[in-house]
Amino acid sequence: MSLARLLHGRRASVAVWIAVMMPGLFMAVALGVEAASWAAAKVSVQRSADVSAIAGGISCAANGGCLTPLTKQSAATFAARMAQLNGGTGTASPSWNGTDTLTDNTIIANFVSPGYVTSTALKVTMQKTIPATVSKVFNATGSYTVTGTGVAEVITTTTPPAHG
Repeated sequence: MSLARLLHGRRASVAVWIAVMMPGLFMAVALGVEAASWAAAKVSVQRSADVSAIAGGISCAANGGCLTPLTKQSAATFAARMAQLNGGTGTASPSWNGTDTLTDNTIIANFVSPGYVTSTALKVTMQKTIPATVSKVFNATGSYTVTGTGVAEVITTTTPPAHG
């Protein structure tokens, strides 16, 4: 056996190995890209929930602290609309339970007691469904749900802060 034939045989076996391994490598890269998109979607949903809660809290503070169910509903609706502007899926007419919770399809805005202060907080929870592409093999539903929750404490003051 000549040296030239031996080298040619090795090249052929390397080519076969590359051909066999390439689909697996493509799948691994595709799954990595999909997992990165899940993380990006989680960050996006979390930011949207945070911004929506802050916007609703500002609306609440502008209306005197949301002391009545009507002002609470107004602030919760404002937060839900802000969530829709940031990618949340809502409805034309959200459901208000009359006291402290607004449900708008995948968006929930409700007033809670933060537990660490004696004030009110507006909590916005958003969900987003992400279709599975490569990972359909591992997931029977074909999609993943990403959830984000933002809380904004509503603080109203009657005296302006001292300037000094």
